[in-house]
Amino acid sequence: MKKLLIVFSLAMLAGCPETQSVRPDFTGVDMFPNIAFAKSWTNQGAQQRTLFCDGYAPVDGGAVQCVIVVHGGGFDGGNRGKPEIQWLCCVLARAGFAVYSIDYRLQSDNPPAPPAWQTSALTAAMDAASVDVMAALRWAGKSFTKIHVIGESAGAIAAVQACADPESFMQDRDGLVDANSALPDARPVVSFVSLWGGTGLAEFNATFPPARIIHGTNDTTAGASWFDALSFSTQLENLNVDHDLMLLTGAGHGAWTAGTKYGTVADAAVDWMKGR
Repeated sequence: MKKLLIVFSLAMLAGCPETQSVRPDFTGVDMFPNIAFAKSWTNQGAQQRTLFCDGYAPVDGGAVQCVIVVHGGGFDGGNRGKPEIQWLCCVLARAGFAVYSIDYRLQSDNPPAPPAWQTSALTAAMDAASVDVMAALRWAGKSFTKIHVIGESAGAIAAVQACADPESFMQDRDGLVDANSALPDARPVVSFVSLWGGTGLAEFNATFPPARIIHGTNDTTAGASWFDALSFSTQLENLNVDHDLMLLTGAGHGAWTAGTKYGTVADAAVDWMKGR
């Protein structure tokens, strides 16, 4: 079922400046930095890199659901510690979630990839990022039975692939031995939120989790434009996947301070995840 929300805001994939910024507020939040969650191959399989995440939790504890947050950066930059991501994680933690903000392999890591993903350094990095998101899902699944995923910009593209059909994706590795592929199966994702992202090369089926797509109407970023958001919504509609499309009128890429009917974009994400 599709819902279309038009939200009035005041307000090319790689290197696109974010139009608005926010700063984290750690009140009521415990932060646990630099947690290792997986190892992945770099330098075309010649080396391994340990992947880290930062954990956030409400100070009073009691979190029973988990959120994996995947930062953006065009697959050639960005990191889990940028202020906007920390702000988002703090909002989620105060709402009662255990939150893990993850890093993943980038183009500079020169990751190996199956032949179908070796057309460019960008597509190889897209493949690697998706594999690393799935590694985070497996790791978090050891402790939580309900996992939500939020991706922003390129992070949303990586997360879409991880959520689209992970079993098929991991089986179709064309003989590639990946450091993360031997880990236990990922837990099913119970909801997904895309912040100004796209779908990359993902192939969808009706098992895709309930999704909220939040996107600015003035976002023309290649691969993550408002048109890509509309296309994403249409694909989910055709599959009868529960979702809604929240368009931020007048907002561009990285609309962190845009207002919604729920408050901030982080509040809109909490609204989608709560009760699932």
